Amino acid sequence: MQALKSHLSTYEQKLNLFKQESEKLDQSFKDLKKQQDVLTHKYGDPDASDTDYIEINVGGKVISTTRGTLTQQKGTMLEVLFSGRWENELQHDDAGRIILDINPACFQIIVDHLNELRFSSEEMLPSPLLTDKEH
Repeated sequence: MQALKSHLSTYEQKLNLFKQESEKLDQSFKDLKKQQDVLTHKYGDPDASDTDYIEINVGGKVISTTRGTLTQQKGTMLEVLFSGRWENELQHDDAGRIILDINPACFQIIVDHLNELRFSSEEMLPSPLLTDKEH
């Protein structure tokens, strides 16, 4: 019986430590979210939405898509660039389009692939992107 009480006490101590750490993580997440909101208001568009239709000047070619298409892969450079958080810091052309100085043919392939991903079912995902040596 004493062994059971000892195990129960140890369990309760560890459970309390876990709860404390969980609360710290929750608070840290809230703090990061507040900081993100402050930076978005300072450098970006706080009203940015996945449904926003955007035009991008890619190496002189205008490519149009929704913000959600470009931001669906979380943690990627595309998600950061087009999330709206840094909208005011990006270079824009005279028509207000974001400028990307990259190969427009390659970028169009990426946008097309992301569109396929967005509208594909889990069972019918498109094949991974492959490039030839030219690109």
